Amino acid sequence: MRTHHPFIIGDYQGSDPLIQQALHGEPVASTAIVSREELQKERNDLAEQAVILFVSTPKARKIPAQKVTSGMMLRPRLPSGMMPAG
Repeated sequence: MRTHHPFIIGDYQGSDPLIQQALHGEPVASTAIVSREELQKERNDLAEQAVILFVSTPKARKIPAQKVTSGMMLRPRLPSGMMPAG
């Protein structure tokens, strides 16, 4: 269940190892690199905040991309019945 967009459903998460642990009654959390599309499902402004533009400098290594649109986020997984109050 998403906290900001709980109406977005249908994207199967059952293969996520953290979900598997939560299904066995274990609360877990981890950091993860998340794509722009996944960030938008969580909250629209997260995707906008995650954009990092690369600035070319004289000694910088050449890279093919001009920006990164993925972001790092904490991904907690709680077993059913352990939802936080509030």
